[in-house]
Formats: sequence, structure tokens, C-alpha cells
Amino acid sequence: MDFADLWSEPLTSCPPPCLRCGAEVPSDHWRNEPVNKSDLIEIAAADSGVAPSDAARVIDSMLSSVASTLTRGEDVTIPGFGKFSTVQRAARTGRNPATGAELEIKAATAPKFTAAAGLKAAVNTNAA
Repeated sequence: MDFADLWSEPLTSCPPPCLRCGAEVPSDHWRNEPVNKSDLIEIAAADSGVAPSDAARVIDSMLSSVASTLTRGEDVTIPGFGKFSTVQRAARTGRNPATGAELEIKAATAPKFTAAAGLKAAVNTNAA
């Protein structure tokens, strides 16, 4: 199954088995609360049938690869998922909310994520 296909299939009811891959997954696989890195590792390990330590290495490698690529000023595009890029933020004058004093905020480079059409469609599958 192609990566883009994973996001194009409707996710109507999951758990088990997962509708994207058919694997048996923990009952909280698609719970309605934030998923942290440990949860992502468990889900990836269950979905792919690999050991959690192997899934952790792959996720760590992916995250460090995205970060190092962005640090070099290059974009990372994952078809069907989205694009990681950077944006330049200009220097500006801000205000301390506690004291009201003005302060200068330095120019900075910030990471940016733009969702692809496939991910947007998957997220909005159950929207009314």
C-alpha cells in the first residue's frame, strides 16, 4: 500500500483492527487525546509489525533528518502528508503583558508545516 493511500482511506472506526493497515492495535490507538512521541512509537510498531525499539530508531531518524534539513534552509516534502519549511520572522517591537513595557523581539527563522491535500481530506472525512 502506498503512503498516500494510507491517508486517502476513510477512518470511520478504529480500533482493532486498524482500518489503514488491518493490524491489531491497542484499544487506545485512535483515542481522542493528544498523541505523544511514545504513543507514536507504539502505534508505528504495532502498525508495521516491528519491535518498538526499531520503530523508535526510525522515528528519531526521521525527526532529526527533518530538523537538519530545515537547519540547512531546505524544505522536506512528503507527498500526501505535507511540507516542512522555514519562514523568516522580521524583528519587531513587542510588549511585556505584565508591565506594559516595550521590548525588541529579534528576527528569527521559524519552522512551518503545510498539510497536503491528502492529509486535509483524511482529517475532514468525518466533518459535517
